[in-house]
Amino acid sequence: MRVVATTYDITPTVWHPHTSPAPGFADSRTTAECTNGGANPQDNPGWVGSNQSISLVVNSWSPTGQNLYTGFHMWDDDDHSFGIAEGGWGGSYNDPGYTLPIGSLADGHQYGWYAQATDEALTSPIAGPCYFRVDRTNPRASISSPEFPPFGTPNDHPTRFANDPQHPGTFVINAEDPAPGPGLRASGIACVRFSTDPTPVVGWQCGQSGTQAPGTAVTFAPTR
Repeated sequence: MRVVATTYDITPTVWHPHTSPAPGFADSRTTAECTNGGANPQDNPGWVGSNQSISLVVNSWSPTGQNLYTGFHMWDDDDHSFGIAEGGWGGSYNDPGYTLPIGSLADGHQYGWYAQATDEALTSPIAGPCYFRVDRTNPRASISSPEFPPFGTPNDHPTRFANDPQHPGTFVINAEDPAPGPGLRASGIACVRFSTDPTPVVGWQCGQSGTQAPGTAVTFAPTR
């Protein structure tokens, strides 16, 4: 008696494509791991800042228990010579997902990517695309005041004086976030923070006490 055995395969599944660290928006204090940003996936994606090593991640599963190869395709909307087509093998169920380290990317550029998983017989649908932008240029800030001009500026008729809390001056904090080059992008100024503490403050966010929109006037009486 002849026995015929048939092994059936089922298409792998992929889900939760995301960029790590999660691209974000400083003004709303939100993140978007895989943004669609607007009417199209590439509209207004989140930002990844300086000194951050970027990775692409996607979960995958083989219903038949086959080991899966996860492949990533990545491109640069501002440099069409850039492209990544890499991946690697994992198990049959990958959650946390397979991670592809990318490292640092070009300042002011927008990137997109998608991923698929295969058991070499069947290939999953595409997961994504996901988009994000990179801003590695630090913003610039300046302070101006009609009553307290910059140090060294002649002022023969001062209207305000230090150590006079009854007559504070008006100060405006201005800021700009220049793009790193022609045709490239910058995330823009979300907010500024006013403080009289000479020690720099880190870890603050827009919406917290002391933060405001750039160009907002602040009243303050200098002590020296």
